[in-house]
Amino acid sequence: MKSLLLIDDAFQSRLVRDIFSQSGYQLDHYVFGARNETQNRRADLRSIVEKIRGHRYDAVVLGNPPDYWNPRKNALRNLSRLYKRWRDIPAFLGFERISLELAREGRTPLYLLDEMDSPIIDNTKFRFLPRCAAYFKRELPANILNAFLYTTAKTESPDSILHNATCRSWAKKLRPVSLGISDEEFERAAAVKVEKDIDLFFAGDFTNRPQRQIGRDALLKLEADGFRVHISDERYSEQEFHAYCGRSLLCWSPDGFGGDCHRHYEIGACGSVPLRRHSPLYPYAPMCDNVDCFYYLHESVDLYDVARKALAQPDHLRWMGTQAQARVRDFHRHSRLAEYILGDATCIELPKWDE
Repeated sequence: MKSLLLIDDAFQSRLVRDIFSQSGYQLDHYVFGARNETQNRRADLRSIVEKIRGHRYDAVVLGNPPDYWNPRKNALRNLSRLYKRWRDIPAFLGFERISLELAREGRTPLYLLDEMDSPIIDNTKFRFLPRCAAYFKRELPANILNAFLYTTAKTESPDSILHNATCRSWAKKLRPVSLGISDEEFERAAAVKVEKDIDLFFAGDFTNRPQRQIGRDALLKLEADGFRVHISDERYSEQEFHAYCGRSLLCWSPDGFGGDCHRHYEIGACGSVPLRRHSPLYPYAPMCDNVDCFYYLHESVDLYDVARKALAQPDHLRWMGTQAQARVRDFHRHSRLAEYILGDATCIELPKWDE
């Protein structure tokens, strides 16, 4: 059996573990930033180091590396962060030892998986880019050079990045990836078989979300047009949410903290059609307008117009729901994302620049 080392912080570790749990690899997992983490004992660290030195890992996946000293922050703030995290320092030092061993070994493919909401690569991750084989970023800008924008004094415009040989070489390693959905949740969502008795559904938080408030007001106008609309700020359980999505021809899926949102894939898994805003991202296996989703430009008149035209074709929406479910099943389940990442994303055509 192939062997895979996962390295991540406590914030992302569950997501990273879910993605690769069904990859068919034997997993070792090193987590930092966890108060009650039972892993990361000295024996675990020693075993990991020995396996790296013996080239016994087929691949290493690094999630969100620790930023105990961030070059964008002043010394006082960095010292304050270190003081607050002093209990994590042993795990952090273990991570640094693993990083050093990987740099020395230089043979095992290292993949970075950036699931953060920002379209900009945090410059605390720059030190890993020369070593990594590919960098998978969820919120990757359509102009991928902009992932380095404003990260240093020499990257304050796309033109300056284009003339920076280091950034050009790093940009060739960037790959899009989605947040996706776990295989288990997909199966639960796909199992929902109910009558389509709702035309448009949304449930979510509107607090401090002005665009969502504008969109809600636009979509509620559809009720006056005779459509069956269910919009709520109630927090439903997963089972209830899946049931509402399954009952709906169209589900509004506004941006979360980033343009790529777990809700897009939940809706598709339930056999409904996501209604999404156009995004300036470079997507992985994107949903297609009028095939498995509908896109709008802004949360006012355009959102209303797109939704109204879509709901005028209920039979087409039912067909689109099956297409959305197939798209999620074939590309965005976590097991498929693991295959994509560990396969080094050879299906993605990347831009080429003259050196």
